[in-house]
Amino acid sequence: MSSYAETTIIISLAISLIGLFLIVDSVIERKIFNFFGGLFLSLACPIFIYFLYSVGYHEYSFILKWFFN
Repeated sequence: MSSYAETTIIISLAISLIGLFLIVDSVIERKIFNFFGGLFLSLACPIFIYFLYSVGYHEYSFILKWFFN
């Protein structure tokens, strides 16, 4: 597995964990904005990062470019 793929997986998992924490926090604190923010972070952001990698734009992705330059 290439280093780009490993970094993409690690970043996606980290963002998903932050999103899941926000969802759990929204249930405890009863804050609807935390729920939707957590849902966005746990689903949309990792899918977008994976999409950038899968279509071949991983070299131009600002997240991965920041890690490797």
